[in-house]
Amino acid sequence: MISMEDRKAWIAALQRAALPGAEKIIFARTFPAKNEVNYRLTCLDEAGQKIGDNRDYDLLKAVIVPLERLCEKENGALEVMLDLRNMTFSQAQQH
Repeated sequence: MISMEDRKAWIAALQRAALPGAEKIIFARTFPAKNEVNYRLTCLDEAGQKIGDNRDYDLLKAVIVPLERLCEKENGALEVMLDLRNMTFSQAQQH
């Protein structure tokens, strides 16, 4: 489980990563194969539709790296979500 201190860091990092118009932001880490890790950042609008991310590489990397570092503190696959409307943070630990 994510500690209270780390929850604050997650919320701040997810807020920075959110695209304009996003109401929810989801960040996930999965392990599709041995020695392989995938990260996914998804922003959803008020209708629950994905918002396309056309940020340049350097800007995208600047918001992804802090999220990747936070993931290093957790074991296994992980999905976190921040609802920007009411600032509700949730975590789904996956196996």
